Amino acid sequence: MKKITGFLFVFTVMFMLNMNICAASDKSAEPVTGSALSVTEPVKLGIGQEYELIDDEYQDLCDVRCKSSDDSVVEVNDNGCIRGIAKGKANVTLSIDGNKAVYKVSVKNTGLPYPSYNIPKGETLRIRLNGNDRIVRWRTDNKKVATVKRGYIKALKKGDARIRAYTKTSVYSIDIKVTPAKKSVIYLTFDDGPSYSSTPKILNILKKNDVKATFFVINYDSAGEKLIKREAEEGHTIAIHGYSHDYGAIYTSEKAYMNNLYKLQDKLYKTLGYRMWLTRFPGGSSNLVSRKYNKGIMRRLVKTVDKNGYAYFDWNVSSGDAGGVHTSGQVYKNVVSGLRKNRDNVVLMHDFSGNAKTVNALNAIIKYGKSHGYEFRAITDSTAQVHHNVQN
Repeated sequence: MKKITGFLFVFTVMFMLNMNICAASDKSAEPVTGSALSVTEPVKLGIGQEYELIDDEYQDLCDVRCKSSDDSVVEVNDNGCIRGIAKGKANVTLSIDGNKAVYKVSVKNTGLPYPSYNIPKGETLRIRLNGNDRIVRWRTDNKKVATVKRGYIKALKKGDARIRAYTKTSVYSIDIKVTPAKKSVIYLTFDDGPSYSSTPKILNILKKNDVKATFFVINYDSAGEKLIKREAEEGHTIAIHGYSHDYGAIYTSEKAYMNNLYKLQDKLYKTLGYRMWLTRFPGGSSNLVSRKYNKGIMRRLVKTVDKNGYAYFDWNVSSGDAGGVHTSGQVYKNVVSGLRKNRDNVVLMHDFSGNAKTVNALNAIIKYGKSHGYEFRAITDSTAQVHHNVQN
């Protein structure tokens, strides 16, 4: 076929053939005349959402160039396909045989939770699509590296794979990098924060030792919000403990418990701009105090939280800092004696106000772990869940 060049081709392609091949955006871009065609209607994308500015059949017929003004917001390739990376706005310039069109692209916090993810070999990542789109099918471009079924991505072999989620109107993609399998890992977790007295000291110790941890938080005020933002900025995982920790209020019914979870999830979303799906039951899934308020509620709740997209974590190492332990030496002994090689050690501690015993033991616990071959990590969406035996 003879190569078509010139403004007439560009205008025709941009105006009449500008359709979404990878995925559909909320609005079609409408170019106007000029040496550099500008687009008045923005292209709206979600995280990971793909959108093609030029039809496939024309890509081999002409010289196509595509450039984003901010690669951290919108990713582009020279085939004219763009992808949302992070919330924000960017201009995308599409050049066809020297004729240009400038697209105003805005990315919202919908779609995938992230555009890329590093997952250790052997772990399974659960992907949740935020928004109104219903997933039709999932696909992987490298079955040897990672497989996908119903949003569950399983890491099989070290390497890279792109996973796509096809809906009725859009296509979303996430780049998966499978890393070597983990061995002996310590997950330091802190419940019941943030607090003004304990949390900043814990964060300072973690930063000094270059260790990432997980904070299962409860309701917070404006000062606590600053601490949660700091936790996130320093690479720690923020997870949901519950808006309230009042057993008598949250364990009266499944509805009461889920509303307590949703309320904090919504507040954290306003604070951080993304949704948390990791949670821990107050008292753990094995708690017996819930029996006082609703017999059998925990057996129902563990199924309900999973059905609604949440992953819950108990622990297999307890510091005892919320029980009968009164000294930092006892906290240290409880933790190091509970560690086991070649497994995920999820350590329960607390950053409630005035918990000096844990603060004072933390540095020694980290030093012990590093000197004995353990790796410290924060819990992520792909971390294997540690569960107790439900007793109510």
